[in-house]
Amino acid sequence: GKVIGKKAANIKDLQEKLKKRVELVSYSEKPEDVFAKALEVNYATARKTGEKIIVLLDPQNKAKAFKNNSRIKRVKEIIRRNFNLELIIN
Repeated sequence: GKVIGKKAANIKDLQEKLKKRVELVSYSEKPEDVFAKALEVNYATARKTGEKIIVLLDPQNKAKAFKNNSRIKRVKEIIRRNFNLELIIN
């Protein structure tokens, strides 16, 4: 809460200084949890195969996730950068 500030004042201040949009994503040790928290969905199952992680969603959560394609792209980039995995959503 202190990082964000009251009414997100610290985030707004940072955005003004950087002249960029700032978006916070909660961190987790598991990449599938980063995906679920960032897109606010519940996944049915997730499995790692080599350098890929496959996340299975039910139809309702899949529709909710794909409502915002730009956010999916950012989450995929975060997972690739932090976990060295390619995210595949089914």
